Formats: sequence, structure tokens, C-alpha cells
Amino acid sequence: MRRILAFLLLLAIRAPAQTMPIQHVVIIIKENRSFDHMFGTFPGANGATTGMAGSKRIHLGHAKLTGPDLRHGWNSSEEAIDQGKMDGFYRYAPHYEAYVQFLKTDIPKYWLYAQNFVLADNFFSSIYGGSFPNHVYFAAADSDEMTDNPVGDGHRPARWGCDSSRGTKAPTRDPSTGQISHIFPCVNIPTLPDELNAAGLTWRYYTATSTQYGYVWSVLDAINHIRYGDQWSTNVVPVNNFTTDVQSQLADVTWITPLGEVSDHPEPNLSLCVGEGWSVQIINAIMNSPFWNSTAIFLTWDDYGGYYDHVPPPTVDFYGLGIRVPLLVISPYVKAGTVQHGLSSATSLLRFAEKVFNLPALTQRDKTANNLMDMFNFNQQPLAPLLLTPRKCPQIKKLPAGPMLDDNDDGD
Repeated sequence: MRRILAFLLLLAIRAPAQTMPIQHVVIIIKENRSFDHMFGTFPGANGATTGMAGSKRIHLGHAKLTGPDLRHGWNSSEEAIDQGKMDGFYRYAPHYEAYVQFLKTDIPKYWLYAQNFVLADNFFSSIYGGSFPNHVYFAAADSDEMTDNPVGDGHRPARWGCDSSRGTKAPTRDPSTGQISHIFPCVNIPTLPDELNAAGLTWRYYTATSTQYGYVWSVLDAINHIRYGDQWSTNVVPVNNFTTDVQSQLADVTWITPLGEVSDHPEPNLSLCVGEGWSVQIINAIMNSPFWNSTAIFLTWDDYGGYYDHVPPPTVDFYGLGIRVPLLVISPYVKAGTVQHGLSSATSLLRFAEKVFNLPALTQRDKTANNLMDMFNFNQQPLAPLLLTPRKCPQIKKLPAGPMLDDNDDGD
């Protein structure tokens, strides 16, 4: 009997470790929504239906599917957070426009993903500023001290990165002094694509082309050695190609940023209903592909967009964390129907990919980030696809075209 037990123990010791079923990581980055704004009424989540405006507590109103685009740069974020009191959102948004939220009936498809897969309610953007530095963090776990969107000669440039027009500048802040400087938004910092290359792994960045609204979120344009390297023409791919490509190919790590019209960006001329429908089409394409059973999808929003949230962001370093945003985790191996409360941030998505593919951390941020593995059960029977049908969206009254608000509100 002892020999049998010893033999079984030896087999257990020699048995190979369980193969990681996740072979593909997909990161979908949408625009400008806080957690309470989107999921503040979700059952079991740490949401709020009232908010503080200075010393006044007010009920969160019913958000519209269109606009407005509120200020949400570094200074606005600091005003909103107000040293952790989370009561300053009214200071940059007249008529309490920041104090609104959606209900289940407004975002039914996002709600279904949250009910059937995983919703994270303690997930934070990377930095106090707006879209540009937060998008850089999604690729590099760093922004090279850039803290707000690039600005041109008194106007908002159409391109953010190495393709920016001459004279474009992005504000930086020294972490030891807080001093503001400015640089051309074309930098050389290590990125997750670099690590994937070194390990012989594949990546694709699906995004808007230079002539499409949304190219500002094509953030690898801001990484000099990628923008002017061979992979710019092979690995940075038009986002409209994705639903066709995924039927036969999917990189080890894929980033997807939408065209502006379907980005969920708050604007009077755009509807969140249409943006939700695009998300459904992208996720359906993955679920209908040969890769569903080996994929983890992370759907999140880049920053809070100026909208109210009641949870003070933890301070991990000089630059953040930024204000809380939603994260939906969709995979055959997630713990279905759960709300995950563990602290995490946008750099956790990089840490997850690094864990899956056995890659080193890029910075201290992703090195110490929650790797999100506790959201998964790799021993469970894989979940079936949840194929949804995009809604028929109500017509919106088209207003005269105008630029989005400049997220850089430093006033310098």
C-alpha cells in the first residue's frame, strides 16, 4: 500500500502543469465613462445613485444616450477627486451634468455581459489625465510623464503622436516637483508589443486610419520606434478589418480601439446605443470564430470622461490611479455572473498578458498590478458564447459639427 501511495505521489510530482487554455488576449478600449455613470445601479456592485456636489448630496439623474463631452484632464480630475472627498465634479460641469447615470434599459447589452460574465467594480484608469496618456498606459504601463492630451497652436490637433503637426505639444509633469513642461508627443519607451516581439509572439493593434475620426486613439503612433518601424504597416491594422480577420487569424495579444462614431465618446451627435452595438459586433465575431475557447476579452473605457464616481482612487504613485471606470471580462473561463471587487487598473490587463505568456513587467506599475487571474477558473467547463443582437437605435437630431472638448485643461 505504501508503495502504491509513493508511486501515485511520484506521478503527481512528475505530472505536467495544467496547460493555460488562454492563448489570445483581446483588449477593447472605449471612451470616457465612469463606473457609477454606467453601472452604478448594477446589483451586487459598489455603485451609487447619489453624489456629493460640495456639501450638497444630490440624486444622480438619468443619463442621455448622447453627450455632453465634459472636461476630464488632469486639473479637472484633481478638482473632482478633491483629496478623496469625490465632491468636486460640479466645478467644471454646469447644471450638474456630471451627476447622471444609465439604467439597465439604457445599456442592455453591456448589462447582459456583466450578468453572464464578470464585471469588475474596483477597476481604475491609469492616470488623472484624459485619453492620450491613459491610452499610452494600455500599451506601455507608462506615459513617459505625459499627463494630458496634446495641443497644437491654440486648437485641438487631429493627430496625437509622431504624426502630429509641427508645434504640437503634450504637457509633462515631473513626479518629484510637479513642474509642468512640454514635449512633442513622440516618445521612445518600452511597450508590450516590444516584449511580444522579443518572445516570438504576435500582436495586432486594430484602430482608425489616419483619415478617420478616432486616429487620435491610435496610440502606437506616439511610440517612435513602432511608428517608424517595419511593423507599423503590418501590425497596426484598420479596425474595420477585425471582424473578417478574426474568422481565420487572431494574434496572441490584440488591442482594438473603435472609430469615433462607435467609441461611446459622449457627444451630442453620437449615441451610446450605436457604440454598444459595435461592441456587440466585435464580441460576436470573436465568439463565432475558431478562437473563442482560447480567448480572454477585456472591454473597458479609457477614462471617466468627467462623469461622477464615488470611490476615491488609490494613490500608487504621483500620476494615479485615475478615477474608476468599468471593466467587463468575457471568456469561456471566467467565473460567470460575478462582480469582482479586487483592486485593479488598466495596467492589470498588461500584467494578465505577461502572466499568460510568461513575460517580464515593463514598469513598476504592471509589476505590482493585480493580474486578474482570480476572475478565472481554468478547470471549469468552458462557457458557451453569448451571441447578442445589436439594438435598433433611436434617431438622434444631428447638431452642427464641432470639436470634442480639449481634455488638456491645465490652462497653460
